[in-house]
Amino acid sequence: MSVARDDRASLPLSAAEAEAGSYKRHLGSAGRRPLSIKWRTGASCRAFVDKFKSHTEYGPLPPVILATLRKRMIALSAEIAEGLVFANGSLAHMTESLGTLPAAKRTDPDFFIGNRIRTCISDDVDEAKAVLRKTMAHYWAMPNYQNYWKEAGYSTRLTRRKRRSPGDAPMSYPNI
Repeated sequence: MSVARDDRASLPLSAAEAEAGSYKRHLGSAGRRPLSIKWRTGASCRAFVDKFKSHTEYGPLPPVILATLRKRMIALSAEIAEGLVFANGSLAHMTESLGTLPAAKRTDPDFFIGNRIRTCISDDVDEAKAVLRKTMAHYWAMPNYQNYWKEAGYSTRLTRRKRRSPGDAPMSYPNI
């Protein structure tokens, strides 16, 4: 949860969060793998958001902010949410990504657009880069991030990494 512009909490959702834990039990979502076919097609996500927005008996609801990376979730955010947030979105690819949003959403001051980017502040630039690569390394194993980076134009770097043999020394996070 985070605080929205009007002092209400916002509810950021990602595929993994909406399919897990108390969200799933409270709102009646069936247990599935985090990136189920229904979630990827938007049906499960749409149903979850509709169910959430139907609970008006507690007063005004917080805005729904969907966590997104790729174009289908960006488009879905424009349809059913009050905003979107990227997690480690490539700045070089952001113009193309945001081009998926209708112009009215891109310029709407009430539609939240954010990009969560890890930051390391240090006088030693090389050390800061090394720290960031280490803290971001787990993203490398996630298929949704691999697909995003391919979409963003980093296929060569990803392919180079995948060609390494299992016996090779671990390679650091790709320089993306």
